Amino acid sequence: MNRILIILATTLLLHACSSNNQEQQENFNNGNYAYSEKNYATAIDRYEAIVQLGSEAFEMYYNLGNAYFRKGDYPRAILNYERAARFNPHDEDNINNLALANSKIQDRFEVMPEIKAVTLWKKFSYLFNSAAWAFITVGFLALLLVSLFFYVMYPSYTIKKTSFYTGIVFLFCMSLSLTATFSAYGRETEKSAIVMAFSTNLLSEPESSSTAKTIIHAGSKLLLMDKIGSYYKVQLPNGEKGWVATSDIAPIL
Repeated sequence: MNRILIILATTLLLHACSSNNQEQQENFNNGNYAYSEKNYATAIDRYEAIVQLGSEAFEMYYNLGNAYFRKGDYPRAILNYERAARFNPHDEDNINNLALANSKIQDRFEVMPEIKAVTLWKKFSYLFNSAAWAFITVGFLALLLVSLFFYVMYPSYTIKKTSFYTGIVFLFCMSLSLTATFSAYGRETEKSAIVMAFSTNLLSEPESSSTAKTIIHAGSKLLLMDKIGSYYKVQLPNGEKGWVATSDIAPIL
């Protein structure tokens, strides 16, 4: 009897998943058709329905960003381009569209100056995602262990010397890739948000009666640092920190 119930439950679950996937595909196709017909409001409804079903993918967020952009809703276009970038940070079309959408918003923050070495390191660590860097790290660890094996097991001076120096190289490469793994993971898990309200105050304290340090407008990207009650502690691109109401922003993830 229990076995029959398990089989029945599994069958129902698979059917539900299949129906859910079919519904998502239909919404995606209908959204694409509506977009091609320049019916952007309908396209947005179809794409947003996919989000409500719990599906996430680069293509969906990218298309949703395009639909919002065509409709003139630049803050939501930026939000969805940023979400798409989480899945594929190197896609040139998404990068260009995000830059174009950012050019349409009001705020122009002066980005904090960065040391050239830090910039170069970011470019290097952005070559792969954290999972790929972790795989590379394991590969260098395996090579390091092979070098250690040859160093310990073979009495030949030439082999020991070669395995010693190659081991140092592999150790350095492993340390480099391990650091890149943590850098990539930090970037992937970084919590950011986009301002959705027409404007919001950057407050000195997490309460409405506190002093407003500056005004932030729709479309601006904020780094989320902490949360107390209905307020987020945020950092602006220029390094300024303060608090904003959670109702005025939308987290990227």
